[in-house]
Amino acid sequence: MIGTVGIIGVGHLATYLVEGLRRAGSPQAPHTSGGSVTACPRDITDSPQAPHVSGGSVTACPRDIARASPDIVAGSGLHSDAPIHIVLSPRNAERAASLAARFGAVVAASNQAVAGAADLVILSTRPGDAVAAIADVTFRPEQTVVSVAASLPLGVLQPRVAPATAVRAMPISCAAINRSPTLLYPDHPQARALFHLLGHVHALPDESSFISASAISAFYGWVVALLDETVAWTTGAGVPPQTARSLVLETVRGAAEVALARPDQDLAAILGTLATPGGITGHGLHVLHQRQGLTAWTQALQAVLDRLHSNMVEWNPRAACSGLETRVCG
Repeated sequence: MIGTVGIIGVGHLATYLVEGLRRAGSPQAPHTSGGSVTACPRDITDSPQAPHVSGGSVTACPRDIARASPDIVAGSGLHSDAPIHIVLSPRNAERAASLAARFGAVVAASNQAVAGAADLVILSTRPGDAVAAIADVTFRPEQTVVSVAASLPLGVLQPRVAPATAVRAMPISCAAINRSPTLLYPDHPQARALFHLLGHVHALPDESSFISASAISAFYGWVVALLDETVAWTTGAGVPPQTARSLVLETVRGAAEVALARPDQDLAAILGTLATPGGITGHGLHVLHQRQGLTAWTQALQAVLDRLHSNMVEWNPRAACSGLETRVCG
């Protein structure tokens, strides 16, 4: 049972999570047209920031009708008989109010109010703001606090959320469509259940492997850059723009799905069936190898991993948000 989810830090990532949970199901959330919202008591929510609609009446309280915010709901796989109530922190008021209005969440009066209402708290601030955001927050022993802030070591987080249990997670923006591979450390049943709604969960055995795997969240963004470059080239070569976009995206999806469908087959072996002697695939790969095109990708991954390790060794708020990942820091 996940229960009520609180989100401290309502930025881009929180939006993806809420949207994903909503896509998974939660049809009872209040609609934002033709109705009004009555805010919860002031110890839970700040009424000016609660969702506003017109005509009708809905009481937006986490224990009543509030549902997961879009960044949390989109990939949840929830059904209407298993609602997740969502409580959002008040900072970034405009975004919080928008999410609350669209997805039936509640905007709390303070970060402490979020923690007071929630069974599981997601800390999704910028890494450099994470510790300050919970500095005056008191947690309960039965609570779980999941940090999705990059470069925030578990050893730094756990003492600050005690007696609650601290967990690290690394979802990516495709949580909004329930397709996020989410890293988790340590494995925790409540956190796993939540992120399973947003995609596949990969529990890591230790924090070192969690950090190494976290570099792939940056790779995710580079793939989008590669897709953009390839679509532009295809369009420039004379293919209609919409056809070029669909062709490139479907080709990449097809390659990934073939590999996923053959988990026991080495990727190099799959490539060997494609790059036949004298063929165009092999010809292009030769150019890439000559120009160290593939090596540049692994060099970029190593650079990201080096920065992650550096921030872990001597963690400080400024170093933790130094342009590594706009998903969290931007």
